[in-house]
Amino acid sequence: MQRYILQIGFSDPLKILDLVGDYLHMLRTGEYSGALFVGKVVESVIEANEGSILSEKILSDKIKAILKEKIRVSCS
Repeated sequence: MQRYILQIGFSDPLKILDLVGDYLHMLRTGEYSGALFVGKVVESVIEANEGSILSEKILSDKIKAILKEKIRVSCS
């Protein structure tokens, strides 16, 4: 199962079961759980910066920008 970078190392069977439930819900409905959504945002920011380490301020600013853009696009 593909996991976001923040979820790497999750090996607790109950956490994996929760992740599977989140993924199945997302696949069925198109709705992300909070954990999957945050993971996707962080993963997108990391991919956009080719894995470089970002300061908390820069990461926070980038996440805010992505959220604003997604909200603007979905409301259009």
